[in-house]
Amino acid sequence: MVDRFSPRDRLYLIVSSLITISIASLALVGWGAEIDLLKSVVSGFPNMKPITAVCFLILGTGFLAASLGPKRSFGLMTARSLGILIALIGLAVLASYAFTLPGLSGTLVLGDTAGWQLAQDHRMSPHGGVSFLLTGLALAAFSSRKAAWLSAPFALAALTVTYAAMLGQLYHADYFYGVNKINSMALHSAFLFAVNSATLIAVNRNCRLVRLISSTSLGGQAVRRLLPVVILVPTFVGWVTVIGQERGFYDTGFGSAMFTLILVAVMAGVVLFYGQAMHASDRKRLIVEADLAEKEMRYRELFDYSQGMICIHDLDGNLLTVNKAGLQLLGYDEHEMTGRSLFDFMPAELRSTFDAYIRQVTHEGIAQGLLELKTKGGKTITVRFQNILATEAGRDPYVLGHAIDVTELVEAQQQLRELSLTDELTGLLNRRGFLTLAEQQLRLERHAGTARGLTLLFGDMDGLKTINDTLGHEAGSEAIVSLAQVLTSVVRSSDLVARWGGDEFVILSVGAAEDNIRLMFERIETAIAEYNDTSGKAYQVACSIGVAPVTLDGNRSFEEMISEADQAMYMEKKRRKAKRANDADTTALQSSDLVPNSLAWY
Repeated sequence: MVDRFSPRDRLYLIVSSLITISIASLALVGWGAEIDLLKSVVSGFPNMKPITAVCFLILGTGFLAASLGPKRSFGLMTARSLGILIALIGLAVLASYAFTLPGLSGTLVLGDTAGWQLAQDHRMSPHGGVSFLLTGLALAAFSSRKAAWLSAPFALAALTVTYAAMLGQLYHADYFYGVNKINSMALHSAFLFAVNSATLIAVNRNCRLVRLISSTSLGGQAVRRLLPVVILVPTFVGWVTVIGQERGFYDTGFGSAMFTLILVAVMAGVVLFYGQAMHASDRKRLIVEADLAEKEMRYRELFDYSQGMICIHDLDGNLLTVNKAGLQLLGYDEHEMTGRSLFDFMPAELRSTFDAYIRQVTHEGIAQGLLELKTKGGKTITVRFQNILATEAGRDPYVLGHAIDVTELVEAQQQLRELSLTDELTGLLNRRGFLTLAEQQLRLERHAGTARGLTLLFGDMDGLKTINDTLGHEAGSEAIVSLAQVLTSVVRSSDLVARWGGDEFVILSVGAAEDNIRLMFERIETAIAEYNDTSGKAYQVACSIGVAPVTLDGNRSFEEMISEADQAMYMEKKRRKAKRANDADTTALQSSDLVPNSLAWY
């Protein structure tokens, strides 16, 4: 079967089948009931022979079977078999004329082959035999996938024979439609041949003629309009000429001249009409092309001079085109970027994410986010991109990308984030920054197999009020910064150090056992002593520290644990004041036997 067998094709076959079966059945009824109108349609014209009517019944059944389509293989087999049968009957009819054999329909009508002359009178016309041969072959080919391409040529040949027979009827040219007045093609036979042939041509989607006629192009429109005119006008004018000559209205010369004049006038009118139509279409095409060229130029300007980077790359990431803004942004010439992979312009540490990006844009049709690219000068810039997958008929899919430089914005956001999480005076984490990072560390410690233990140290600077009162607030701020530097110098890189507020500091020590905490405390005391000995300042830096363990059960918040460490620090501060009051020798506070007592545990 043809490749494109649509419901509309099936409808054409069914309608053609019903018309054929109905008219053929009426012709047989006319022979049985001796109704001349059903035999010949118009009085004085040839009758549809019984064998012709039977062949049309078989042909109509074949069309009905073919309408079942490729999903019903028995329908195709039936249509193919009936088509071959019709072709054989047509061939037999032609053989009867070629070799002077009795007509097939003589036996069918008389039941007796003795009446040779009568049998000859009821034979199918030779034109009918040719048409059945061609139509049968067309139906058989149509029902076969491998031979489907032959269907349209056979049907077109049958249609040509039928048209010739109709011309013979109109122009009284006997040999165009039969061998005599009796053995000629009837009008309704010619009609059915035309319907069947046209149907087989129309449903054959592989036929170039069908594709041309059904096309929406200018050529298709011209064929649909010109073909009826080319066929019908000469036919009608020729018929009028013949009738006028037969009735004596004018002689042959006048009729030929009139026929030529009318035909030339009509054809000239058609040529002028379509010439004007094509001229208007061409002007419209030129206007559209000019408009398209202008839009293309504007698009090119928009593409080239857009403030954002616009690029196109294939599904492997190879850049096909980059606009001027993109080239200027990265500092490359066009030939240095096109043909290379976007992968090549990413920092080495981020190239592992390239495959994930390609998968996302390929499968989801869109990808967006931030991307770092390396300029030709080695600088890293950050762009915000939104890339989409584009598909067009007749070309491979590609990715259309648009990106804008947000390096300064990202840096500003980073600075703002750092300002919101760090203390402006000391550069340490502020309260918000400490709580944010400490909560993350606490969640990490709660994961099975990763817990190393956490300890909180809360410190308060001793003597800040005295420094502010005697030396001024600027000296007090300097002392706070100095203490912050001392604390930072003795903790590990994994520990978190923050200025909690005023002269208060907090340390979150990761993986710190009790012995390690005491060792850290000793280092703090030693570092403070060294600073006081070498700073040359008019003030001494001192700090009281309280310690509280961090529990991982989730029953206490960080604020509650810091409050416990604060209470331990307060107890240590009271102990230190009492010690100073009872012992005027301040150096005794730094002796090794008192160090453990300087650390208060909650």
